[in-house]
Amino acid sequence: MGNLLWGQIYNSSNASKHGRSLEGSATTADATETTVLTLPVAAGQVIDCEAICMAWGVDGAKIAVYKLSATFKRVSSLVREGYDTSLDSHRSTEATYKAALDVSGNSIVVTVTGASGETVKWSCRLVYRTLAS
Repeated sequence: MGNLLWGQIYNSSNASKHGRSLEGSATTADATETTVLTLPVAAGQVIDCEAICMAWGVDGAKIAVYKLSATFKRVSSLVREGYDTSLDSHRSTEATYKAALDVSGNSIVVTVTGASGETVKWSCRLVYRTLAS
């Protein structure tokens, strides 16, 4: 199911087919934020990116798919310029899970948060394009 779902979501997304990508996975067992992917950003770079995160409760009854997009720029420090997040309502049954695309130091991070007392498997893909000054 996972590979089929990835294909359906990724092929229908607005992610650049010509960009680079990172993939990662994690398992959460509570409502603590966990970093799945980290992308360092060099000084003078602008990065446009989209992350797609799938969550699957191990009991098999709950899934959620998040599409996150943002543009980041680093002059002296890294800042997020624009941000959009959506829960793919056609494939989601657990709105209490969370995924985010944010800044940590001079890196872009994709973080996920599960639910208290519940084991959730996460799979994330970050597709990005870079422009250097």
